[in-house]
Amino acid sequence: MHFYKNNYFVMFLQCYSVLWSLPCDFHLSIVGILLFSLYRKNRRIAYATFTIILIASIVMSGVVIYQNKLSAVTMLDISGVKQIRKIVLTNPAYTQSHLRAGPYLIGFAFGYLISVYKLDKRKTVFSTPYSIIGFAVSICVGLIIMTTGGIINDKNRPYSAWEATLYVALSRNIWALAVACFIAFCEYGTVPGVSALLKSETFVSHSKLCYGTYLLHAIVYSRIVTSTRSPLDHNMYRILFNLSGVLVFCWILSVFLHLFFEAPMSNLTNILFQTKSRRDITNETEIDKKEVKKIN
Repeated sequence: MHFYKNNYFVMFLQCYSVLWSLPCDFHLSIVGILLFSLYRKNRRIAYATFTIILIASIVMSGVVIYQNKLSAVTMLDISGVKQIRKIVLTNPAYTQSHLRAGPYLIGFAFGYLISVYKLDKRKTVFSTPYSIIGFAVSICVGLIIMTTGGIINDKNRPYSAWEATLYVALSRNIWALAVACFIAFCEYGTVPGVSALLKSETFVSHSKLCYGTYLLHAIVYSRIVTSTRSPLDHNMYRILFNLSGVLVFCWILSVFLHLFFEAPMSNLTNILFQTKSRRDITNETEIDKKEVKKIN
């Protein structure tokens, strides 16, 4: 049971610190299921509940940063790998589910809009000029969020609790909105070159390896750092070389993780759900037949 709440109570007892994200995903998935169930029963109450949870998550993340005087961005460099538990896992705004609910709920709402307003293959909602402008604005907003975090967390600048509070409360949610707009302008409009590239089947295989890469990259990177026996001479070429090496190696490991664990578990899950759905259909058919007999 500790696994399902270890991003709250047993942070320093985790064997593999990266796994703090799994209970977070689990909690937010439960919230999504409950919201969807509520939506099927009463849409107005579901909309109100969604809005309250979203606003509460944004406000609480800022309050936690302000009360504890935490930094706006969790900085993890090479020297900090050995202190990853102290740097990352002691920041509640980084690990706790209710403080990270904002981006999830924005993605949840965007997925709902996509399912409701399905695109006709023969038409586009946004014209090409508007698509290009929206696409560019989305990219610029994302870059501004990234650069602002570096500026606020500059060691040469005095710490400002209000700056950190506003950045943490708004940055992840604005980033999620920018990503949603990015997808929307590519999906419902035409961005020359980009729309066709994103719809390519090449990204399907990469998407299957992304989560495995996330789970494995900390092990690979920690192995590199702990095996270093001489001072490091950093430059942009070496940084890019190390990044590409870790990324490619993690992709290769992710292939085996997907083939031997993720894909079989996914297939088993599909079989179970398909079996359940067939049983439900059979039961519904039998009920319908009984009702028809009663009417006759």
